[in-house]
Amino acid sequence: MSSLDDVKRHDLKAVFAAALQWLEDNLPQFSLAAYAKKDVERNLYMKPFGEMIFSLWYLNLHKAVPPWGRRFVEDAWRELDDGKELAELLIARPGFVNLSVLCAWFANFGFREPALDAAVRYLAGTDFYAGHNIVNYRRIELAMAVNGLLRLGRPLPVAVEKTLLHQMPEPWIVEEDVAYALTHEIFYLTAMGRDLSRLGAEQRRYFSHWIEAWLRIYEEARNMDVFGELLICSNMLGCPDAFAGHVDTLCRHQLPSGVFPGPRELSFPEHENPDPGRRYFLNNYHTTLVGVMALAPHAGSGPTLGMEI
Repeated sequence: MSSLDDVKRHDLKAVFAAALQWLEDNLPQFSLAAYAKKDVERNLYMKPFGEMIFSLWYLNLHKAVPPWGRRFVEDAWRELDDGKELAELLIARPGFVNLSVLCAWFANFGFREPALDAAVRYLAGTDFYAGHNIVNYRRIELAMAVNGLLRLGRPLPVAVEKTLLHQMPEPWIVEEDVAYALTHEIFYLTAMGRDLSRLGAEQRRYFSHWIEAWLRIYEEARNMDVFGELLICSNMLGCPDAFAGHVDTLCRHQLPSGVFPGPRELSFPEHENPDPGRRYFLNNYHTTLVGVMALAPHAGSGPTLGMEI
């Protein structure tokens, strides 16, 4: 049986720090102002921008926000005109309702804007919001962020019994898309590990039983994106043996620059065609964020910034 004390080959704090350094070195790449000159590009590049804010929110829960984290959030808030731009976008394009989760991540650091709260509160009270056809784990994320954390709008109906995790799919068909859905359901049903009450004991046993096999599969595939998300879930659901037995694999995949390489080269439409440096960033930033989130509960020791909601 493994324990974290047995993980001698890699200093988790050093690996964590190296990954954070790569992220800090690439902070301009997360900026909307630097890479999104048109509205359509702002919507496109909201993904790395929002995922960085979300990752910092999670790191904040574990007292693991780096010194530059607060500065990034402040700059990001200013990029959105102190939240007003996001409010205007949500009113003009209600189909982007999933972006309202950003409100919760910003609010964790003390940034709120009445116009943005009003826009989210309005959307969260509409029949459109209740019936919007989105992927189930995104619906659960909305419920967690908007109803659970911000307490805005009427509760979004979430059918837990319709989740993949509740159905407990045959473990041998948990290929990449299914694995992503499972990990994200766990993220949002548990409010990132803070509340396990919505997961039944049977579902937790199912995950605990099969996680070791899934970790081996994605190790063999060299897919540290899914592998890292499974490690995050092992932290959340109390599977210490799975984490201790496999975290060394994540560490060994880190490059000297600190980056955790993504599982594949992304393809881009010809009209976008990013330069090599931008392409490298887009291929690898997500897996690096996943890596620091997996390590945060074991590497964090700094102060919690802002307020927790």
